[in-house]
Amino acid sequence: MRGDAAPGRVARVLLPLPIEKAFDFLVPEALVPQVEVGRRVRVRFRGKPAWGIVDALSEESEHKGPLEEVLGVSSGPAFSAETLARARGVALHHLSPAGVFVNRLLPSRVGREEGGRYALAADLGEAVGAVDRLSRRAPRQAALLRALLAAPGPSAAGELRHTLGPIADPLRRLVEQGLVRRVEEGPARREKGRPDWVEEILPRLPVAGGALLFARERWPAYAGLTERTLACGRSALLLAPEVLLARSLRGDLEGRIGRRVALYHSGLPEGERGRVWEGVRAGTVRAVVGTRSALFLPFPDLGLLVVDEEQDRAYKQEEMLPPYHAREVALGLADRALVVLGSGTPSFEAFHAARQERLLLLRPEEPLLGPSVRIVDLRREEGVLSRPLVEGIGCALAGGERVLLGTSRRGFFRSAVCRACGELVLCPRCGVGLVYEGKTAQLVCRLCGTSEERLACPRCGSRALRFAGVGGERVEEAVTALFPQARIARIDAEDLHTSAEEQRVDEAIGSQAEILIASPMIAKGPPLPGFTLAGAIGVDALLSRPDFRAAEWAYQYVRGLAGRLEGGEVLVQTRYPDHPALLAAIGRDYERLFDEEGAVRREFHYPPFCRLALLSIGQKPLPEGAAASLGTIGRGHGVEVLGPMARPGRGGAYLLKGSDAGHVRTAAKAAREAFPDLQVDLDPVWI
Repeated sequence: MRGDAAPGRVARVLLPLPIEKAFDFLVPEALVPQVEVGRRVRVRFRGKPAWGIVDALSEESEHKGPLEEVLGVSSGPAFSAETLARARGVALHHLSPAGVFVNRLLPSRVGREEGGRYALAADLGEAVGAVDRLSRRAPRQAALLRALLAAPGPSAAGELRHTLGPIADPLRRLVEQGLVRRVEEGPARREKGRPDWVEEILPRLPVAGGALLFARERWPAYAGLTERTLACGRSALLLAPEVLLARSLRGDLEGRIGRRVALYHSGLPEGERGRVWEGVRAGTVRAVVGTRSALFLPFPDLGLLVVDEEQDRAYKQEEMLPPYHAREVALGLADRALVVLGSGTPSFEAFHAARQERLLLLRPEEPLLGPSVRIVDLRREEGVLSRPLVEGIGCALAGGERVLLGTSRRGFFRSAVCRACGELVLCPRCGVGLVYEGKTAQLVCRLCGTSEERLACPRCGSRALRFAGVGGERVEEAVTALFPQARIARIDAEDLHTSAEEQRVDEAIGSQAEILIASPMIAKGPPLPGFTLAGAIGVDALLSRPDFRAAEWAYQYVRGLAGRLEGGEVLVQTRYPDHPALLAAIGRDYERLFDEEGAVRREFHYPPFCRLALLSIGQKPLPEGAAASLGTIGRGHGVEVLGPMARPGRGGAYLLKGSDAGHVRTAAKAAREAFPDLQVDLDPVWI
């Protein structure tokens, strides 16, 4: 139905379309009380029904002619006007369509909170014995008991159901046996040690502004800040880069402050995300731990925003538009809340900002505890595992201790190169490097799932392939051959898409695995219980990346692994034993690395001493003369243009470099207007 606009009855709606425009719709008189900014509405667009989000209400429309009417209004979650404006601003800044972004952020429905919270009623020894006893005759009860054993505190029935499926019957039986109890009250407050420096820094932190907490043990400080914020009647949001770390942080926080903390991430069921979203908007949910997407929860009174492990690359949105960085979006809220960036190995960008006093630097004196770091020169070794590492694993297992082996990537071999044409073997569908998977004897793409049954180059057909690098699967095979009696578990960040996989990882980390093999996602978070030896395998893959951040990443990886051990030793396998990043990691000398690398970056004009924008071309070539045109655009805005850069399988790209972020963005926007096929990534993580 169409009609003419009437005062106050035009809704400007953002539809999930890849265009930078909102569309006007007429609000029928009967729906006027329900339609508000931030609310999802149903409309008809180009003859088809669609859902969109109301961006603004107006008295008149610029559209010439009659308007389609709003057909219905969702009773589900809604944006606050402020949060919607912020999300739209993030999309606009990154030259991306706001409609796609905001519609993706908003959950579609609100689920009910199910069944209360449950915890172990038996002591640890009895519970472990019950798991063994129930594993054969009642596997669902055993799985539920394992989940509660791995949890840092009481678990909500809804979360357990999300992880394990239907749990009503096994839960009832465990309660009847006295192994599990329902927790009626909030989480029990568990007295935990708090470093002396925590009490010293809390008074120094302002109510609003930005700070960098450069410390190994940060979670006690987060708890103190959260308590202070909640006591002032304001809300707290704490971000973690990965779901597993977010869950651990949430459990630790609940135990320290003695009250419930919501969990929010994209892997939760839609109804659970909607419940948290609406609880935040209503002010009934005051403390949340989440991943990147939690940044856009509609807090009406946010007082504290923590970005833990702020250096982590997972905070950069790379899978879809807009390619924002959570750290930068968080700092945009420093005028209304206290924004704390936390890390034991800060990003160069954060540390540089602190040195320039744009962030308050909090670097407490911490005791030099933790493991020692030792270099193993692979030029004198053969095989996947060096002799010192094999000997260390044997000693650790003999002493009843646990071993952590970090790898740079999953798969058997990290990459394959065709000897005939000399090219990296790439996925024909999406262009990333194929990985050799030992179990299936295939070349597999870890991005799109494509597999090549023939061990041949998709480009020229040659079977003369050379395999390079060490993947997690290859490490697992080597460890299994040497220590066949050990309980071995391997986890990869790429696998953590299902609740069942998350549960398996919880069990492996909690108590099941004697040897844990993991991708770099494991090199973050507090110390793991019982682990006294870590092996850094594949460090050279980071050091040899053709990226100006390679040394920074390697340092963070090694020190991150060291942070997962309370004591013991970290063995770093490398063919570059004298590399400055590794020498700095041995001495825990972050400033040495920052100053040495910083001098190089300043000379060649790289972050944190400049701003970048990556202009991707894709597989389709730009018109002839594009390089000259982009050069002219760059000069007109005071920006350097590099390229085209050859990126095998990903098409070419141009890199914009400039001292002023505004100039770089303006130049990138002008380039995109000249060549609409360009994809723009401001402040890229990967080059």
